Amino acid sequence: MNAEVALRFVYTTLGSREEASVLAETLVSAQLAACVNIVGPMISVYQWQGEIENDEEFALWIKTTALRIEDTLAALADAHPYDTPAIAVFDAEPHGDDYRNWLTASTGGAGQDS
Repeated sequence: MNAEVALRFVYTTLGSREEASVLAETLVSAQLAACVNIVGPMISVYQWQGEIENDEEFALWIKTTALRIEDTLAALADAHPYDTPAIAVFDAEPHGDDYRNWLTASTGGAGQDS
């Protein structure tokens, strides 16, 4: 496998563990993500429509490749229940051939990129 697999982390939040699990399974089963970490619950404090909100949320860290990122983001935007979801993409470099190979295989072989 190519040592130049470009890893992308996508961060988003959801309002329940069930929503987070359903979205994670959807992305992994479609091979848009190799893995999704669900973290929480956590408390998010934010301003929405002129009010200060204080809600329980679950963070998702979605691991994908540069070649799968656009499809992953499209699926995420389509499935996300929020009107204005927080979605952020972070570039990363996978460490180790075993992890690179797993990441590539888990996203349908679409990882041979830089």
